[in-house]
Amino acid sequence: MIIGIMVACQTANGESVHVDGVLVYGRIHEISTKDIHEAIADLSISDEKPFALEVISSREIHAYESWDLGWNPACYCDVHEPGGSIQREWMFNGMNIVQTSPELFQFIKSTNAIYIFPLPSPDEPRRDDKHLRLLDHEVQQELVHLLGDPKNWVHGGYEVIGSSTTKDPPSVGILFRRGSSEVVMFFSSNGEFMHGTFMGKNMSGVLESRRPLQEWKARHAGPELGIKSH
Repeated sequence: MIIGIMVACQTANGESVHVDGVLVYGRIHEISTKDIHEAIADLSISDEKPFALEVISSREIHAYESWDLGWNPACYCDVHEPGGSIQREWMFNGMNIVQTSPELFQFIKSTNAIYIFPLPSPDEPRRDDKHLRLLDHEVQQELVHLLGDPKNWVHGGYEVIGSSTTKDPPSVGILFRRGSSEVVMFFSSNGEFMHGTFMGKNMSGVLESRRPLQEWKARHAGPELGIKSH
């Protein structure tokens, strides 16, 4: 028996439903209630449910961790069990596009404008459009050389180790804009780990060295970090 509550409602984008407290929208008529329950269960991480699910088709879903962190693609895939049986499960499909998407670096190099904004709580990244600050051209070019070069990012697997009891000090967010398209990067306070979105899609990455970005922040991110100029 499936336990849960499914509530239909109307949004600005059309019909949506709430299933077990998760907003589900998009092409919801192409998927059954049972499949929605299974998607929520399969795509929950450490018992934490997705923030929202956008139904693309009966076999594809975009799962949001939050609106600010964008969506991760998920597919209804065949899983081969050790005994030879096959079952279908919802599985994430390619969560780290910093390492797999050359389009990201091409976008950064061809960006029209780069903005910076304060990030008071890197552990809970939120975009701050009210405090966007357009960077000078020379300052923008420094960021393009640093963040737009794939050689400056870790390739392969990595693990981010942190303490759940220690709050990460304030940091900054960077917004790259080209026309109506955007890349948003939220950086940890040490300038090493990045979480963000590329055209609305979730991404993450680790810089090979934290020092260049830390030095850049010291020179150019004083207002966002609350550092008074001398």
